[in-house]
Amino acid sequence: MRQITGGITVPAVVEYLRLRDLLSTVTLGTGEDKLIWRWTADGLYSSKSAYRALLAASSSVYGYPLIWGTWAPLCVKIFLWLAIRRRHCTADRRRRHGLEAADRCYLCDQEPETIDHIIASCSFSRQIWWPSWPLLVPMRRRSEPITGWHGGRAGGTDDREKSGKELTLYSSW
Repeated sequence: MRQITGGITVPAVVEYLRLRDLLSTVTLGTGEDKLIWRWTADGLYSSKSAYRALLAASSSVYGYPLIWGTWAPLCVKIFLWLAIRRRHCTADRRRRHGLEAADRCYLCDQEPETIDHIIASCSFSRQIWWPSWPLLVPMRRRSEPITGWHGGRAGGTDDREKSGKELTLYSSW
């Protein structure tokens, strides 16, 4: 206590005295300390367990297999990854960050500019989707809703299915 310098407040002294009382009953052992890795059952560290611990708090993003499990070029995959995460510099995002933005889509001048609007619901985008629509519909599961840019099943390995997913990605791009 004498080694503490500067002004000491009453709550600090009270906290110190409580801590001193709690630690007075603790007896340290003479054995060696042992490190235990809490992310494995046996307590041993491995890079695999560290990787799992790192990802333990992360959440899965919808559409991940649809994007990264295709033959599409990296630029197309990155474009859609940013679209799913709502990271493109659209008017709604610029407004959220306090930047100047137009009220409506520059292409159709009908609705607010969002990434969903640009990719799927803009009248110009629908002209791109309409010719490819018959190719995408048969590949969806019957229980899946028909949506603009999620055609094809995620995770499939069939060549026709992969081609359908790529067509979806390229059309969105």
